[in-house]
Amino acid sequence: MKLEALNNKQHAKLKVNSVYKIDSGFDYNFCPVYPLEYTSLQSDYPIFFTKDNDTWQTIALLGFQENENLFLGKGVWISRYVPLSIQRLPFYIGSQKEVVNGIPNENKVLHIDMDHPGLNNSEGNEIFLEHGGNSEYLDYINNILSTIHKEANAVDIFCKEISNLDLLKLADIKIDFNESESHELKGLYVIDEEKLKNLDKENLYKLHIHQYLQHIYMIGASIGNVNKLISLKRSK
Repeated sequence: MKLEALNNKQHAKLKVNSVYKIDSGFDYNFCPVYPLEYTSLQSDYPIFFTKDNDTWQTIALLGFQENENLFLGKGVWISRYVPLSIQRLPFYIGSQKEVVNGIPNENKVLHIDMDHPGLNNSEGNEIFLEHGGNSEYLDYINNILSTIHKEANAVDIFCKEISNLDLLKLADIKIDFNESESHELKGLYVIDEEKLKNLDKENLYKLHIHQYLQHIYMIGASIGNVNKLISLKRSK
């Protein structure tokens, strides 16, 4: 990955060809997902919790092995909904330090991954207009990144709340596709349904008024989509 701060001079002629196929910059076997998306995601993707050091997040499972994205078709995404963290590629929110009146500040700046295979100067979505203004595509990306920035805080609060209530349990998954091929997924967590059932009324109400119960039900309902992923893998 080679990130550069986006600007309308250095990247004036750059275009993004977002084609959903193998080796086009979307080869991830999971991606971060956010509370705003859970309802749209739960019909097609298995959603799990993961932990990196002390930070929890929710992810959508896209494949069973590294760089395997089973939702990549021949130029199309094999689902009605594309997760926000996939839609935003190859753009990221980065930070840039500057000193104003002797005081150091850190500003959020839009970055682009110059190693992304979809970048070129001939075809795809224009990033900037001829005279340097933002294209509709770039405005769309900015809206997605703004939503992700807000939702990252929301998912952090949600995960901390259910973690504090000890509602998460490890759910390592092993899948045998045939006699010679199997995959084991480790580090995935799900809601402990028994503990949720035994939660006291006060904490249940707290989860309800913050809409966390709805999130929990959406995530729980999504786990059966592991079978859809197995079907997709076998069909390929």
